[in-house]
Amino acid sequence: MASLKDIRNRIRSVSSTEKITKAMKMVAAARFRRAQMRVTEGRPYAEKINELIDHLLGEGNETTHPLLERRDGSKKVVVVLTSDRGLCGAFNANLFRLAKEEFQKSPPEQIVSLGKKGNAYFSRHHPENLRVHQEFWEDFSYRKSSQLIRELAQKFLNKEIDGVDVIYNEFHSVISQKPKKISILPFVSPSTENEKKNASDVIFEPGEEEIVNALVPRAMEVQFYLTCLNSLASEFGARMTAMDSASRNAEDMISQLTLKMNRARQAGITTELMEIIGGAEALSEG
Repeated sequence: MASLKDIRNRIRSVSSTEKITKAMKMVAAARFRRAQMRVTEGRPYAEKINELIDHLLGEGNETTHPLLERRDGSKKVVVVLTSDRGLCGAFNANLFRLAKEEFQKSPPEQIVSLGKKGNAYFSRHHPENLRVHQEFWEDFSYRKSSQLIRELAQKFLNKEIDGVDVIYNEFHSVISQKPKKISILPFVSPSTENEKKNASDVIFEPGEEEIVNALVPRAMEVQFYLTCLNSLASEFGARMTAMDSASRNAEDMISQLTLKMNRARQAGITTELMEIIGGAEALSEG
């Protein structure tokens, strides 16, 4: 049985861990609220752009754009959005599982890893066609995401690649993040995947072709940016949940150790009393 001193040391150690996990939960909560706010603020902008594109590319309209071109080639780039740090539950493990399933179905031409955890994982499993982006999530901004997607779009226009897919965690709630794969290139407006609108009664200035040429690249950038923000919100939500669970486990462990310590102390007191009584009896008999 562990000594009283060992149990007390164990309680102090677990208490220190609990303080750390609670602090990490608070930090994740603050960053989660900011990420969630950015997603909420960016969504109406993306919806309005997609609505305009729906009208411009509606039925009976011959306007098109090179980024909308569908190809049968197999030269696909897959962008995987992982985290830089651990301690966020199954956030990264679920992404790696989905990526493995997708790669078995259709091996990518290139893997673009965004996040240190993904860099480490794919360096072990797919080093031959891996491209890493160091510190992508440090001071993340629209400029960073648009710069990357523009570079990939240029390769698509040059016919160096046939498409770009993104694997990420879609944010649903603090306790629910689901790994998902979406196609960024060729670009498809999310609201036109199922149906197209008739735009014959809409007049555009300066002209439909000019507006399409301006809107499609911007809509692609916004879609990828919102995907990145979804990944960030999912990461912070997963970390909040993981740290909350760790804090609860620490509290339970402290309670169990405290009970164990009290029993050990009681056993020690009982032993000492028995020794005193035994000694007193021995003296009286003597």
